[in-house]
Amino acid sequence: MAPALLAACLFVLMLGVTPAHAYNEGGSVDPALTGCTSCHNGTANGFRQGPHADYSTTSNNCALCHAVHPKNYHIKSGEPTFTPGIMLLPKATVKASCEVCHDGTGGAGVYGSIAARGLGSPGAQHRIDVTNVVPGGDAATGGSAVATFGGVANNLSCDDCHNPHNGGTVNPFISGRVRNALLFAYRVASSSLLKRLPTSATTPSADYGSDWCGGCHKGRLSGGPAPNHPVDSKLVTITPFTYTRVAILATNGPTASTVTTFMGGEQMELGNSYPTNGGNRGFLMPFPRTAQQNGHNPICQQCHADSRSVGTLASDGSTARATTSVVSVVDGGAPTDNPRFQGFPHETQNVLMLVENDDDLCANCHPIAILP
Repeated sequence: MAPALLAACLFVLMLGVTPAHAYNEGGSVDPALTGCTSCHNGTANGFRQGPHADYSTTSNNCALCHAVHPKNYHIKSGEPTFTPGIMLLPKATVKASCEVCHDGTGGAGVYGSIAARGLGSPGAQHRIDVTNVVPGGDAATGGSAVATFGGVANNLSCDDCHNPHNGGTVNPFISGRVRNALLFAYRVASSSLLKRLPTSATTPSADYGSDWCGGCHKGRLSGGPAPNHPVDSKLVTITPFTYTRVAILATNGPTASTVTTFMGGEQMELGNSYPTNGGNRGFLMPFPRTAQQNGHNPICQQCHADSRSVGTLASDGSTARATTSVVSVVDGGAPTDNPRFQGFPHETQNVLMLVENDDDLCANCHPIAILP
């Protein structure tokens, strides 16, 4: 990055931009955004990393988050000078530092998109700096477990699941979230900075899937002593499905066929037409199961995802029709979008982070007409 461009970006970051717009994932474009997003073009292994990777002797990414002399470090105009508490970060906690960029203002970012649209609190979210209790964290009983995390008062914090420097993270995967930067929409393969070994996990996971979730929610995996809905895991399958390799409907249907591919990817239209990749086709399972599905259980992310309408099975389950997935404005700007919000696993509209509620969820895989 040219020194002049870096200086312009640092000026925008430190002096004159509302925090969320420093890393805008929303549909709005701040006039000052051009300088910021120019600082987020770093790549590693062929995919975009923002300021979280691509470090070298010639890069200047460190200065985007750390200040050697923090007493002179202004995050935005009007704030008093301060001395951060840890790691020369701009705020006194990891969460507060992350939310300098990812605070959800205006519906952008990690948290706050649902509340910003006037829909109240989300139905479910990971509670940062609030709790150290892991639901289903006890592998023996399936009940909750207490863990020692890295946040305030040993509660869960952002860096218990994410490595901001992209070290020791899972293999890249195409997420279901549509991002917008430099005035164009894109979907990229990224690690999402997810650690292979989150805090409280004992076994690293190279890929995002049930085993990654089960690193913390140990009592939710199949194959252990605790009864639970079956999920595809290394405890029961040599090569379990993951988010990058899972059987999904071959078309939006109605169809009885599946293909093995990745789950992620939404259709987005911002003046152009983009192909639907996984869309909503990964949330429905025809009955009887297809050849690709045989020997596999669902992965966690086929029941837990951003709230949406996924479609329906025929009454006997023989075919499935997926509802078209369309995101026209990122992070909830259009009420008719499906899904409307892309905040999983940080916040969703439904309880327990379920893709749909009650019997509507169960009927995605279990045809009502053939229940005993």
